[in-house]
Amino acid sequence: LTGPMPDVAGSNGEIQFNSGNTFGASQDLTWNNVDKQLHINGTINADVYYDIIIAVDGSGDYTDINLATSIEAANTTFFIKNGTYTLTSNLILKEGQKLVGESIANTIIDCNDDSEFYISVNNHCELDTFSVVNHRNGSGSVYISNKSNIIVKNILFDSYTTGTLSGTYTSGIYASGN
Repeated sequence: LTGPMPDVAGSNGEIQFNSGNTFGASQDLTWNNVDKQLHINGTINADVYYDIIIAVDGSGDYTDINLATSIEAANTTFFIKNGTYTLTSNLILKEGQKLVGESIANTIIDCNDDSEFYISVNNHCELDTFSVVNHRNGSGSVYISNKSNIIVKNILFDSYTTGTLSGTYTSGIYASGN
């Protein structure tokens, strides 16, 4: 780490930044005010900061993505642990909400095939590192209409289906407007 040091506190090889994030090392952490660098001697362990953790196994703040995003405020960052999360309604993100999965292969949002649910994003939303499967709607699994500053990266769209309805299965992003 280089640059000006944020307000910090901590002891025993751990630094807690004013954002609430922690960064630790197994041995020595020292800040050098001359070269504005954090010097680390030993093994690094750090927790990336997320406001809310969603885990299907109950080890997070929520087990359901729909519930978490509807209850939590705009500009909340959600970390989604590996697991399959079946949508119970359209997933409508508030402005600035971010969904970050643990992995593309094992963090799966299932659009619930027969119900045709989709993810609708708002301004400044971000979708990162998960798979979206079982979407059965003519528009797309992620719906963007007249929104701006949307980031979608490391997402696998797969329209395979296990449902009973016949018809066109589409996956991907539907975008319209400005």
